[in-house]
Amino acid sequence: MIIRRRRLIGNVIASKIFALMKYEGPNPYLVMPVLEMAQSGFRPATSPNAAIENVVFTADVESATERSFSQDFEPLIPLDAAGIRLMGLSHPDETAGWLWRDILSNMIAQEVWTTEYHEWARENREVRGAIFEACDTWRSISDRILSTAPALDEDIVTDIGEDIAATLLYTAYSRAFHGKTETYYDLLFGYIRLGYWPCGFNGKWLNSGQHVLWYPDVKR
Repeated sequence: MIIRRRRLIGNVIASKIFALMKYEGPNPYLVMPVLEMAQSGFRPATSPNAAIENVVFTADVESATERSFSQDFEPLIPLDAAGIRLMGLSHPDETAGWLWRDILSNMIAQEVWTTEYHEWARENREVRGAIFEACDTWRSISDRILSTAPALDEDIVTDIGEDIAATLLYTAYSRAFHGKTETYYDLLFGYIRLGYWPCGFNGKWLNSGQHVLWYPDVKR
């Protein structure tokens, strides 16, 4: 059973790499780094990174997934003396704003699903297909997270892997269409490149607050 599963994973990876090599769409110098990250580049961080500014870190996977998929923003109290903001105690803020999923949907509509994009997409179906195939790697992303922190719940990690893969997909679509990297999804892509899952926003969107970044707790 294990051997068959490994062969299946190997075949999936091989097919994705083939799709990656076939990409001949617009702005390849911008799109390829995203596709390469989707294929093999994601490596989960295992601790906060003090060099990343204006973010909140958490290793609490239950709280991170609840924040990402259901809850609205709650201001978090920085706990450590080193200046790194860690997720800890929180209290409700009725003026906090949108749900995280609302933010992502709104930014997709602004940056990707525009009228101009849909016109472009109809003319570039093969390009979109190649990008989709190359970014459909949530299984391998989830496997990397589980290999880093085996005690994590597999279903929760699957949700995280799917969300990371979706962010990479929309980043690649945006880069292919816009030919630039100064977009909101590129900001999220930057966090993923460093090994973190952007799972929420702490504060009032967008002027005052920090993105919440999750990393696996290897001590669990």
